[in-house]
Amino acid sequence: EARELRTQGASLSGARVVMLSAAPVPALKTFAQTYQLSNVPGLRVAHIDRQVARETFGFSSVPDVLIYHADGTLSHRFKGETSIAAIARHL
Repeated sequence: EARELRTQGASLSGARVVMLSAAPVPALKTFAQTYQLSNVPGLRVAHIDRQVARETFGFSSVPDVLIYHADGTLSHRFKGETSIAAIARHL
C-alpha cells in the first residue's frame, strides 16, 4: 500500500490520509522516508497506542482502512491490504 500511495496518491486528491501505527516513532519516520510518503499530498504517518486504536476505531487486524465522510461518519471499511484504486472508488 505504501508503494501504491507513493505512485498513485494523486488518485486520492482532496482526501486526507492518515496512516496510524503502534510502531515506535523512529520506525515510522524511517518508513515514511523509505517510501517517500512526505511527497504524497494530504498524507500523514502517525503513532497511535494499540489500546487507543482498538477502543477508538475497533482495529482488530492490520492493515485496516477506514474511510470517513466529512461529517465524521464512517463511510466504508476495508480489512486487510487494499488497492489504492479500491479506496479511491469510495471517496
